[in-house]
Amino acid sequence: MDRPTVVVGVGAGGARMLSAVAERVGAAVDPEAPDWVGERRIDGERFSFLAVDTDEGDLRAESPDGTGTVALEPPDANAERDYLAAPPATEAGVSLRRRRPLARLALESGGNIAAVRGAIETAMADCAALDGADDGIDVWLLAGLGGGIGGGSLPLTAALVADAAAEVRVPVSTYAFGSVPAEGDDATTAIHARNAYVTTRELLALLPDGEASYPVTLDLPLAETVLGRPELRLSEPPLSGLFLAAVDSEGRTDPVERAAATTVVGHALTEGRPDLPFDNATFGQEPGPPAFAATVGRVTLPTEGLDRLFDLRARDRATEDQLGGLAERIETLETDIGWLDTMLDASDADERPQRLDESVFHYPQRRATDADIEALATGPIGLDTHIDSVVSEVGRAVPERVPTRAVVALVLCERLRARVDDAIASHPLRSRLETARSEYSDAVAAVLEGHDTDDLPDDPVRAWREVLEPALSNRAAALSEESDDRLNPLASRRLRKRADAIGERAAELSSLADGHEALRALRGTVEERADEAGAALRERRAELAAELDEARRERDELQETRRGLVSELDGLRERLSTPRVQEDGLRRRVPLTNPVDLIPETLSFADSIAELVAEGFVGEAAMATELVELAGALSDTVHEPDADGPSRENRIVMATARPNRWGPAGDLLALDPDDGPDVQATLADAFDDRIGVDDGRGFAVDLAALYAPVSLGSVRTLGALHDAFGDPSRSVSEVFPDLSDATVRGAIAYPELLPDGTRGAKQREVADAVADIDIGDRDPSPSGGD
Repeated sequence: MDRPTVVVGVGAGGARMLSAVAERVGAAVDPEAPDWVGERRIDGERFSFLAVDTDEGDLRAESPDGTGTVALEPPDANAERDYLAAPPATEAGVSLRRRRPLARLALESGGNIAAVRGAIETAMADCAALDGADDGIDVWLLAGLGGGIGGGSLPLTAALVADAAAEVRVPVSTYAFGSVPAEGDDATTAIHARNAYVTTRELLALLPDGEASYPVTLDLPLAETVLGRPELRLSEPPLSGLFLAAVDSEGRTDPVERAAATTVVGHALTEGRPDLPFDNATFGQEPGPPAFAATVGRVTLPTEGLDRLFDLRARDRATEDQLGGLAERIETLETDIGWLDTMLDASDADERPQRLDESVFHYPQRRATDADIEALATGPIGLDTHIDSVVSEVGRAVPERVPTRAVVALVLCERLRARVDDAIASHPLRSRLETARSEYSDAVAAVLEGHDTDDLPDDPVRAWREVLEPALSNRAAALSEESDDRLNPLASRRLRKRADAIGERAAELSSLADGHEALRALRGTVEERADEAGAALRERRAELAAELDEARRERDELQETRRGLVSELDGLRERLSTPRVQEDGLRRRVPLTNPVDLIPETLSFADSIAELVAEGFVGEAAMATELVELAGALSDTVHEPDADGPSRENRIVMATARPNRWGPAGDLLALDPDDGPDVQATLADAFDDRIGVDDGRGFAVDLAALYAPVSLGSVRTLGALHDAFGDPSRSVSEVFPDLSDATVRGAIAYPELLPDGTRGAKQREVADAVADIDIGDRDPSPSGGD
């Protein structure tokens, strides 16, 4: 397309459409951008952009860089005009709150109309000065028709373009593109539908073969000082064509869906112009205004569920790993506890399984057998030192979480206790004491008589200390004393020898008593160390048992968690593997064929749906089927042709999620689902795109259909209202009963453009049905109706 073009976006919705066109032009002049199928490059220098709105915030937010802007001041609060249902009440820099008559009032105010007309005239003059402009320039007027400033000022803006065109030396063709709300039952949608219908009626009057009779005069008393006249007189229709595009609630609120809808604008403006001058005769229909309808649909992968899929799968794998670790931990704990039970439940080492004897107890048992009991009882190396020397010999044979020293102490002391018991039982002290008692019975009897008993204590050490030692000492002392009294030297010497012999016997018995006592002390130490070791092992077993209970509880909780994750994963995989179509058939989701194996890296490195098809994650036939089904459903939202009527012409535009990748897709309507490879080839070669799962958009293809021409009654959203408006017996409120809750004052802003029969009762009815309820500043303003 080579004609210089002025693109004017009016209102927030118009500014968004303008952005779509600007992005389209920017992509076309990008030297890195591919040359799409059948597409000529566009000279972005031949486009001029202008945005007009009352809301300065929308102007800043929605207008692309390099766009001229005009911020309209609020209208005169004291103005009285015959199209106003009530006096205006607005604030500077805010929306007109979907009140169309106020938009006209604002635009026709002196300063505003001067700024808008001046900006348009300047842009047109700049385009007319470009090379190749002698054949004419285009002016594109973009707006959402359901709101206030866009639909309310669009007819007057078209008239201003026609008025300024008289100052331009080349022909000017003006086209209007308006978004209309799709069907809905809520009050907001009803308000937008009513506004869009009235706006469309007024715009149709500005088209060739419309219902208005020319010349048409628009009264503009507030603009007299600027225009030099209190009116604009149109000698011929100022518009060459009108496009209507349905934007549903999803498209108005979701940025991606909204981008898909406004894609139609960019393509229609930059690529569609050669098809626009069609008249109704071209399509075999009765003469009428050149009104076109457009709608958009989307085929996408279920990327909205992939983030959740990846998250669930990662959590499932992490949970599985945790369960694996817990299983190993539980098995180790059970083994260690069983090992300890084997030790603690045995009455002696011989009852332990041979495998434990061989793997663990060989060293302490051998050291117990080889130990010098007397050395342990009386020598410099004590029992604790002996235990420590055996610990290193056991090495890794004891489980890691079982205290090795306690194991060694228990095994060693059990064996040592038996040997010490044998040593004590075989000790000669008791027999020697009995022998001494027999030899020195009188001395022993004398000591026992002093203790008032006839028997020795059972404890041999006590028997020695308490009886025999005193008895032998007494007997030796008596013999020594007797030897001193004897005069006969030989007799005295015999007595002293007997006393010395008793002393030697006492020394021997004392040594035996000390040895016996040392063995008993060793026996006590061995018993104490064995008890300590057993207590330590039982305490450790209790700790391991508590740890095992906690590990089992954690395992049970994780198993329950994993069952929930697996259930959700299975459900999500089922949803991702199932196609989904919204009721209108224009939002279609292609199922994934193998979501189980899909990983984020696959999406990170895949640049197109074709690559996902090649990897086996998307079915080629499924994608082709959805594209064909979407192409067949595209007419349903905006255009519902009479089955008996003449066939309509259409053009299909295919675009991807990225705004700079779009172009003509060919005659997709002629394809069947069996022609999947052909559709897929087109898709793969020209239109595949990936934005990235993390930003919520992912892989998508948008189809837009342009239909020409359409009658107002065939626009599904507006048709019922059109019937009610034209039938004196029907009430507008019957069509939208919730209009009584509406928040705008009236709809008709240009009664001069409507037939005489619509200026009376119907105008008053519409105004009365929506009277006197103000809207708050925070009321939403969808893009389909700004």
